[in-house]
Amino acid sequence: MAYKSPLQLKALLQRVLAEQPGETDVTELARTAFMFASTRLRQLMGQGRLHLQSFHIPLEGIAFDCIAELFERSEDGVFVELRDSFSGSRDLALLEESEVLHYFRSIVFTSVGDGIFRMYREHDPILAKILRNLKIAVRKSPRLCSIARFGTAYVAASTIDRHNGPIVVLSLDDIEKELSRAVSPGLPMQEIEAVVEEITRLKAGEHPMCAILDLAVALKRIASRGEIPVGAVVTADASLLMEDIERIVRSASAAALLELRAQYVGKQKVTVQLFEQYSHAISDILRDTFIRNDGSDTSQVAYLQRYVVGLGWEEYRSRHRAHFEYMIRKAKRLVQKELQELL
Repeated sequence: MAYKSPLQLKALLQRVLAEQPGETDVTELARTAFMFASTRLRQLMGQGRLHLQSFHIPLEGIAFDCIAELFERSEDGVFVELRDSFSGSRDLALLEESEVLHYFRSIVFTSVGDGIFRMYREHDPILAKILRNLKIAVRKSPRLCSIARFGTAYVAASTIDRHNGPIVVLSLDDIEKELSRAVSPGLPMQEIEAVVEEITRLKAGEHPMCAILDLAVALKRIASRGEIPVGAVVTADASLLMEDIERIVRSASAAALLELRAQYVGKQKVTVQLFEQYSHAISDILRDTFIRNDGSDTSQVAYLQRYVVGLGWEEYRSRHRAHFEYMIRKAKRLVQKELQELL
């Protein structure tokens, strides 16, 4: 049964939070949460606020992963997260129908934000390290604050007045551009807080904020170009340099391609020449994904078109797509594993 109105949602939640909820009601509530999560992910993607290059999971799979914790049960069968979310002043009996809708959607959006961070820890360990250190820096700094909007975490100056003056949400391109101006090549930056402060002082008379994920991606991109040492943003107690990360990506890529060569060329599934073309395209994808955090606007067929002259979509779909995209997924998994072990 499809979700249609706030009235249905309040009654549905009351049934699910009862002592013995029916599985049909639980399934319907999960579908409602999935609908909100999927919509939010598409919004973030449309706004350029999702950086999914390192993921090999469809958007629907990400949505399911994000809401999974909401539907975990305790030993006595209680949905603890949902029960706690609708208790005290938010007890369902005290809420209007529109309030139930607002709070439930907010809970799902927060789960989406938390789920995205969790998945970055699993799929992009370098970016996850930067995110972790940014969160710590913001939490400790008296000059910075974190603001949550629709489940997305933003960073701003602690003096921000959200009620007076325009709030400017900076784009990833703006963040990267301003940070590049703020640092000199090779300048040692010992504290992440100093980097963040450059962002929150950009426009006099306005109140700039930036998504913490965009800030992390911008820092990683700048570090990949050598403008700041990656040790300044990846970890405070290690001197892991970008060339080390590049070496890890190159070696893991080579190992993955060697394994794939045996699987495809050795068993005569593809020719040597075609495999070399695949290899060059996959190397570009892995570089953009794990080092530059770039290429999200570049399709996989576009990467292959660099090396297969005149390749069109229909030929790609019928002749190359299955093999090529499987190779990409396998290579990404191996690179992720190597980075997770070494970071």
